[in-house]
Amino acid sequence: MILLRWLRRIVKTILWLAVIIVLIPVAGLGYGFLTTPSLTPLEDVTDGAPPNRLAKKVRAEIPGYQQPRQATYVAYPYWTVVYAARDYAGFVAKDQPSGFPYWSYVSRFWQGYATMIRASSGSEFNVADHRTQVVIGIGQTVELALQWAYENTVGRITEAIAGRRTATDSYQARMANEYAGFLDRAPWYQFPYAEKRAGLFGVQPAPGDGAVRSGERKLAFGLADTVKQVYAGFVSATLAPASDPAGIHVWAKGPIGEATRTEPDTL
Repeated sequence: MILLRWLRRIVKTILWLAVIIVLIPVAGLGYGFLTTPSLTPLEDVTDGAPPNRLAKKVRAEIPGYQQPRQATYVAYPYWTVVYAARDYAGFVAKDQPSGFPYWSYVSRFWQGYATMIRASSGSEFNVADHRTQVVIGIGQTVELALQWAYENTVGRITEAIAGRRTATDSYQARMANEYAGFLDRAPWYQFPYAEKRAGLFGVQPAPGDGAVRSGERKLAFGLADTVKQVYAGFVSATLAPASDPAGIHVWAKGPIGEATRTEPDTL
């Protein structure tokens, strides 16, 4: 009888989680469409494009150089995640994380996704592209919502007890800045979470630091890094592309072109 009750509770919990997971993108996109304007189609822009001769040369010599237009649209919502990490790093460099506007950045992702859908309405629908956006959006929403809830309850209590920024706060601010810079050049799942967790646990309290705040920061962010490490390992092993990352190819003219003319691998 007890076993049956536990099974029912587990089933109910799973069902509620499934409902929440489904509702997040539905509510998020609903908000995104309601708060973003319709787009005016732009004519093809050719001003400043590489000469046809050079364009044909790089297309022939560099496999996959010219991506379909859809690839540009798909990248747009992802960069809202990168910018959120940058803004968070800038904020916690001088303020406590409890004051960060987490929900504002949740809404920005779904607004960006809604804008992407509007912009790509004339392109072929790709299920994989939208599945990726939904997964990223759910993860971003859950992570920021949980952090907002934690920082504005337990976080504010330990913050008030400490009365000042502690050495662990400063360490986390540096790691936030490092993570934001890391996202510019590599996917999030390659970030060394285990190494940073070890560094957090090794932080020594500064004179006057309270043990409560220091211990709470280590416990909370250490657990968060562990969860991210496990999930990153799963993504890296099962979902990450097996090929080497593509390089970045840029055509430039004017002052930028002159400044890079002597750089290696330039045409």
